[in-house]
Amino acid sequence: SYKFVRFDGCWRGKARLDALEYIIITDPVTRLASFMTGEEQSILNPDFKDIGPLEKSGKYKVFSAPGVMYGLANDGGNADSPFTNMKVRQAVGYAIDTKSIAANLGYGYWKLCPRNQPTQPGRWADNPAVAGFQYDPEKAKKLLAEAGYPNGLQINFYSINQPRYIVDFVTAIQGMLAKVGINAKLEVLDSQRWIALMTRTYWKNGLVPLDMTLRNEINVLKTVYAPESPLVKVGTRTPEYQKKLAEVDAAPNP
Repeated sequence: SYKFVRFDGCWRGKARLDALEYIIITDPVTRLASFMTGEEQSILNPDFKDIGPLEKSGKYKVFSAPGVMYGLANDGGNADSPFTNMKVRQAVGYAIDTKSIAANLGYGYWKLCPRNQPTQPGRWADNPAVAGFQYDPEKAKKLLAEAGYPNGLQINFYSINQPRYIVDFVTAIQGMLAKVGINAKLEVLDSQRWIALMTRTYWKNGLVPLDMTLRNEINVLKTVYAPESPLVKVGTRTPEYQKKLAEVDAAPNP
């Protein structure tokens, strides 16, 4: 645990609490039970399946805020990767039923960013004219065949092991890809191996879930697509895109 005690000499005046203690309980079941018995006064990031019953009980107040936004990044930087073919990338998009994932894993608390953009609907960077991928497994199979994989293909799929919901949704994606003929070998990594994969060794012939949280939409695009990005190497960095991204980054306002 971490405990913080009030400092009465604070320049803003005395805090309204004498002390604040963060108690770390890694097991989600034990953590929830400890909270519900009154050992703590608040719980941070409970499992999504537990939020609804807590709220409906009338005993607890649920506070929510925009959370992490995820996309998939491919390894198109490798010349022999199947993801250098745009139709393979499109097939992945059509193979994933994002509505089903949000409904079944988010328990009503996950929201879709439906237009395949690193932004949320209603933000300044959102473009409603972009339709995004709609779930269409038959179209995914057709695109794979056109890309030269009529019998499907084998890819690698890597994920960090925490929080648990990441493993849940990449496992769901793995099953959806299998239905269209993309056999994704899933490997779940601890944080140290994950960081090494993302920044040093990189991945080949595969996909990773990428945190695209809205710190700044332009910075998200630069993280993924800028040539100098140390984080992700992908092969979709066309010269035309690089030129436009540089223009946008230099713009004085949104």
